[in-house]
Amino acid sequence: MLLEQPVSRRPAKAAKRYYIMLCAMCCALTIVGVLTLVLLPGAVIAWAVVLLSWKRLSRDFDYEFYRGDISIFEVKGRKRKCRIDINVDKVERICPYGQYKAPADRKVKVEDYASGNSDARVYSIIVRERDYMRHIIFEPNNAILRGIKEFSSSPLKITIRPEDME
Repeated sequence: MLLEQPVSRRPAKAAKRYYIMLCAMCCALTIVGVLTLVLLPGAVIAWAVVLLSWKRLSRDFDYEFYRGDISIFEVKGRKRKCRIDINVDKVERICPYGQYKAPADRKVKVEDYASGNSDARVYSIIVRERDYMRHIIFEPNNAILRGIKEFSSSPLKITIRPEDME
């Protein structure tokens, strides 16, 4: 049983402000470049940077669950790059975001693959590595949550909100 879910990440407010500021500077550089003809190549390069940076601000993710394996892919255009591929049995805990507190003696590496919406139902996957803990933030749908619960050999490691199981 293969379960898939696409998620689009919204750019943060600070990133939007940065992008608007960059566009304003490019407009000013273009006006000055047209008037003086010296700065025109700089304006073309600046607009290319603006267009390329916008692609980096918007990110899409695909979540896949297949036979106990959770995979998270980052999608850029037509390319898919696997960012996470873990088995449910190797996970220390899966719970709603904010419920798990990492031990104070361990480093925690946070990886965010959620959409950034304030009303999203976000979950955490905690994986123990050799010298640190991985805290993976993602936003699964109900079908993926049910699949994770079914395939887990130790269901006590998995906490799912009751409203998400409907």
